[in-house]
Amino acid sequence: ALDYHRKVFAKQREDRMQHFEFAQTLFAAALATPDQRAALLTQASTILDGLPPVMNRWKSGQMLRRLIAEEQKRPSGG
Repeated sequence: ALDYHRKVFAKQREDRMQHFEFAQTLFAAALATPDQRAALLTQASTILDGLPPVMNRWKSGQMLRRLIAEEQKRPSGG
């Protein structure tokens, strides 16, 4: 899923919903790949920063931001 979203993200720069889905995929990948966790969480957060403010006010947008922030506060390996 991560490779698919990376390819689509590179080609479809205007599809904001795909960007949101990519951020979700990056978050899931961060949880599954501890050695890449910090970089994936940072990338997911950066993508969310580039979305229109209304998308970040969605409940799902707020929850994803909160989950990313919580995970970024956890010590590595934890």
